Amino acid sequence: MGVISIVEAAEKNEKIPSLETYRNDNYAYIINNIVKTFAEQNALRTQLAEKKYRMKSLELKALQAQINPHFLNNTLK
Repeated sequence: MGVISIVEAAEKNEKIPSLETYRNDNYAYIINNIVKTFAEQNALRTQLAEKKYRMKSLELKALQAQINPHFLNNTLK
């Protein structure tokens, strides 16, 4: 798999393909490793941001659930 396939997989949030073995081309191996590491880190950052967003959303829903019964109770009195 080449650099382009690694970047495309990262953009689609798919599993990063394994690197081909380069017997004589050390530079290509190093570049592919750097690109793969960058793509994996980018995917992890995206997943972390999504989880933080979900967590904040759930926290706000929990707070809203705590407030609503008190509001109803106070208005009915």
